[in-house]
Amino acid sequence: MMKPHIALLPCPAMGHVTPMLQLANRLVLIHHCHVTFLHFTAEDDHRPHHLMKLPPSVTVLPLPLADISALTTGDTPLFSRHCITVRETLLRSLKPTLLQHLQQTPQAFITDMFCTQALETCAQLAIPSYILFTTSALFLSFSLFFRDTADNNKASGEFLQLPGGCKPLIIRTADLPLKYNLDDEWYRYHIKRIPKASGILLNTFEELEPEQLRAIGENSFFKEIDTPPIFPIGPLVKETEPVCGRREECIMNWLDKQPSGSVVLVAFGSFGRLCAEQISELAWGLELSQQRFLWVARAEEEKDLPEGFAERTRGTGMVVDSWVPQVRVLGHVSTGAFLSHCGWNSVMESVCNGVPLIAWPLHADQMMNATMIAEEIGVAVKVKVFGREEIGRVVRGVMEGEEGKAVKERVKEVKESALKSLAKGGSSYEALDSLLLQWKQITSQIQYYASIDYGSVWFSILKTHAASVGDSIIRDYELQFHKYNLKRVGTAEN
Repeated sequence: MMKPHIALLPCPAMGHVTPMLQLANRLVLIHHCHVTFLHFTAEDDHRPHHLMKLPPSVTVLPLPLADISALTTGDTPLFSRHCITVRETLLRSLKPTLLQHLQQTPQAFITDMFCTQALETCAQLAIPSYILFTTSALFLSFSLFFRDTADNNKASGEFLQLPGGCKPLIIRTADLPLKYNLDDEWYRYHIKRIPKASGILLNTFEELEPEQLRAIGENSFFKEIDTPPIFPIGPLVKETEPVCGRREECIMNWLDKQPSGSVVLVAFGSFGRLCAEQISELAWGLELSQQRFLWVARAEEEKDLPEGFAERTRGTGMVVDSWVPQVRVLGHVSTGAFLSHCGWNSVMESVCNGVPLIAWPLHADQMMNATMIAEEIGVAVKVKVFGREEIGRVVRGVMEGEEGKAVKERVKEVKESALKSLAKGGSSYEALDSLLLQWKQITSQIQYYASIDYGSVWFSILKTHAASVGDSIIRDYELQFHKYNLKRVGTAEN
């Protein structure tokens, strides 16, 4: 049997590219697939550095970014510009690129949650399409619940109740994204298109979000709004990172000199921005905590550090510009906690390295994430009040206090669950493997029967597999069979 051919398309933002890269590695190295990785680029022949880490067998195809100057103005918001660029690029380039460069039709096309324009192209080419949702199952359930309305009256009072599995899912209204994030026309646009996909792949795992996953998979509300089957295949995180360059060597050498479990990593992600007051209060809080720290700050933020801060914390603290190899730092024996914005990738990376979190969410899904990992999962402590005394208290408590002991023990348990979920027989391994088995079995049968008979045999195949794969997947394979039929008839006529 030929290797399954899977095409992957991430959104052009590192928080979305990273989990897709890890999925590509897993499909190639563990599940023995052929992978085509499409990426947005400003140049036809440009291959970004992070794509160099893909296995050599992966086919990398560029999608040149469309010129959107005629479609935007100086007042167009950044997120809207991003979404318009993705839309125009996919409408102009995706189908020609697939037809020109792919000799073997993919058995599946997995696209990012912000690239759903690809779903129409896949339907035209009879390729089953799936969406990779890069946030939590909780945020997916919230997004699906609100996708058809901007009615703010749905959330009144202190708590919001979502349809659950064995029990309702409860969200604090204070944790909701600003205007639910769903008042944004682009976010609502993509969420409303989810039913067009044959399935949703999630960067989470059964043991981390059992109730949330059960709700989406079993509650009648989500069935009635045509939610596709869900496949929790996470965590999609890097196992390690290489140290590239002298600057990174200096960071790791400094960590090597610190006692085990003594350093707090402080980082707020690619898009996290702190104002001058927040920078100052965070600096004073770290100093008051009397703990060692490695703080990733932007150059423009460093100017807001309190006078004399660098001198007073010399030897116990290190402030670095813009970026560190985060997974490598989290995996270092000296790292004892992670003061984080609680973006979902950072949560997954911290949990998989057994490092407890100090939660300081900033926007989007981060408030929900922070509350869930602190109050439900128990691997984090939240900074509840903005101010130096609270920051100092929480940091010191996690590193030295009884509360810190509890979250450290709990995060070790969750780390073990994450590792087990990825191993053969684990929940995430089996979820992805079952999907691959469906692609292999049904596609091979379609190809075989299409070559000898395109009559009633096809419907017997559908009937045989109906119970196991569901209507949406059968619909896609019916399209694919139709494509094979056309190709066969065309060949015969020629």
